[in-house]
Amino acid sequence: MYEVLMELMEPKIQEREQWAARQSARQTAERMLRKGKMPLEDIAEYSGLSIEAVRQMKTEIQ
Repeated sequence: MYEVLMELMEPKIQEREQWAARQSARQTAERMLRKGKMPLEDIAEYSGLSIEAVRQMKTEIQ
């Protein structure tokens, strides 16, 4: 019974883990953007976000 329940929950668990990783990357990029000392390309590379996502975040922060 436990195994069946875990199989049913696995997609939701993975979804939640992916969401948490994206949130962490966004928070990291936001901190870097607020410091204003790094090129956007570096922020994208270090956070794992696309350059487009970092540019969008920059416009949202300003």
